[in-house]
Amino acid sequence: MPGAPSANEYSEDEAKKRAYIARKYGFTDISYKLYHRIRSFTAKEYTSLLATYSDHIAIEEHTRKRFFSEIEIAIDNLGGRITIYDTIDLQLARKP
Repeated sequence: MPGAPSANEYSEDEAKKRAYIARKYGFTDISYKLYHRIRSFTAKEYTSLLATYSDHIAIEEHTRKRFFSEIEIAIDNLGGRITIYDTIDLQLARKP
């Protein structure tokens, strides 16, 4: 459903668990912070973003162009914009 968070949304608990993995490697002063942002793209803006991702760059060119074209058509058919809900996870620790 559009606008509904994914069942697999990265949580505060997951961020904390990941941050504290550093402890077993001798790190101290461990901290973490989650940042959330919402971005909205036109179809072309979204495929331009996808074109910067290494896994998309690795797709054979003809297949990639067709894939991006079909994504643009789908976005345009559904109102012309796609909204992305980002969670950015910052992990900090100090090695004594």
